[in-house]
Amino acid sequence: MEHLISSKDMARFVASGYLKYEDMVPEDLCKACREEMVNFGGYLAVGTPFEETWPKNTALGEAFRLPKVKGLIHSLVGP
Repeated sequence: MEHLISSKDMARFVASGYLKYEDMVPEDLCKACREEMVNFGGYLAVGTPFEETWPKNTALGEAFRLPKVKGLIHSLVGP
């Protein structure tokens, strides 16, 4: 898998509880996500496969499918 976080970033996450990456999500997509979140109905049931959780025809789905975002998620919670 590409775009996994580094061991240094993982240690930073463990120490601080968060990571901050500037410009990981393009500004226009970020704005579209914020607009979608106003009407967001919440998560699907626990255990729902990732590809089913975020519909492909949404800004949130597009953001969560960005290669760097997918790599970050894979690094922190696994495949």
